[in-house]
Amino acid sequence: MNTMRVGQDLAAATSPRGSSLSVEDLSVLYRVKGNWVRAVDGVSFSVGAGEIVGIVGESGSGKSTVLRALARLLPRDGARVGSGRILLGGVDLLSLSNEEMRKVRGARISYVFQDPQSALNPIYTVGDQIAETIRLHKKAHNRGASEETIKIMGRTGIPEPERRARAYPHELSGGLRQRVAIAIALAAAPEVLLADEPTTSVDVTIQDQILRLILDLRDEFGMSVVIVTHDIGIVAQTCERMIVMYCGQFVEVGPVGAVLTRPTHPYTEALLRSVPSIEPNPERLLPIKGSAPELGERIVGCPFADRCDHILPRCRTAEMVLEPYGCEGQMTTCIRHSEIWLRQS
Repeated sequence: MNTMRVGQDLAAATSPRGSSLSVEDLSVLYRVKGNWVRAVDGVSFSVGAGEIVGIVGESGSGKSTVLRALARLLPRDGARVGSGRILLGGVDLLSLSNEEMRKVRGARISYVFQDPQSALNPIYTVGDQIAETIRLHKKAHNRGASEETIKIMGRTGIPEPERRARAYPHELSGGLRQRVAIAIALAAAPEVLLADEPTTSVDVTIQDQILRLILDLRDEFGMSVVIVTHDIGIVAQTCERMIVMYCGQFVEVGPVGAVLTRPTHPYTEALLRSVPSIEPNPERLLPIKGSAPELGERIVGCPFADRCDHILPRCRTAEMVLEPYGCEGQMTTCIRHSEIWLRQS
């Protein structure tokens, strides 16, 4: 099988509009006890211009690793890209030198880290940190960078931006620090925004404000957004398409409404059963039995087989490939659903 060709086909199939970012057959390896093991296993997808895509899964599923690989932010010594292409405007980011990538990162593709407290430099004011991105990528002088900094802080909903620009990260609340992190990411008006668990460190009220902010800024700047989260509610609130990830693989892809109302993979079903409900008499939450395979464990067939209630004999031997299901662009690796659909079509 031509793996790269499959990757190209899947990348095209998972984007309903002209792609801004296209990922083909991406694999990432981690060094564990002196050996290289596969943490992300040949994933492919595209993000359309102005589209928001969410990647969900348990901790350790590989979703943050995918995001870091897209921005070329993997740890230098302990991780490396094993295969694939990351195309931004037709340019393969993996082919760029470190110097060339520094010109792209922040200008065309930006990253919002999970913890703004550790992402921001404690010895510089937040205004200086935003202005640095503007000076670097927009070639602005100090005064112009300062003016742009105040504007972008205002756009991201930071109150009293002139005063806040002189503050240090520890002087701001968690919600304001996250807004500063978003302002830094948007300072050079990138084409693609990568957001890694952008609401983890804030309460539910601030979470809602930040998600609305991302939606508003997407509309204003016309950028594409990839959000990584373990919270399906965030995906339902903000995303148009979602990717369900397990053990370094994509197991289900499709429009958010279709995946949430008609999940095709048992892992997706299990995730939905574990989401708390505010209904008057909610059903008891059902945890997913067992545990995910260890990183580096050799897996033949479906990686979810040992935890699945619907296992078939072929699940332990067949190659897991995303195949179309239904008529809305939904795709699944589950043999049970893909075979039913293929027989009906």
